[in-house]
Amino acid sequence: MLKYGYITEQQADEAKNEPIQFEIGGRIQFCRHAPHFVEYIRQQLLQKAEKYGFDIYRDGISVYTTLDSRMQRHANRAVEEHLAEYQKLFDKEWNWSKNRMPWRA
Repeated sequence: MLKYGYITEQQADEAKNEPIQFEIGGRIQFCRHAPHFVEYIRQQLLQKAEKYGFDIYRDGISVYTTLDSRMQRHANRAVEEHLAEYQKLFDKEWNWSKNRMPWRA
């Protein structure tokens, strides 16, 4: 954006030095392996877009993250293999009637 004159050098420096904070929320439609991670990044970009005046969908920005998709696939596979076993153990210990979740009430 700096290269093409959309932001000043000072704005570019501020953006580079600004940490990304993650928040939970929203829904993902475009990432198969780590939608939670992509949503966190999208939320941060939306906040920065508002501050610096760009559109994350139209302005052709490229985003590079620390996510290793190969490792994420391995992690997802491990969860799929073992979740059913651990869910059964959890269900034996947890009282769903006594401890209702707000979305299940």
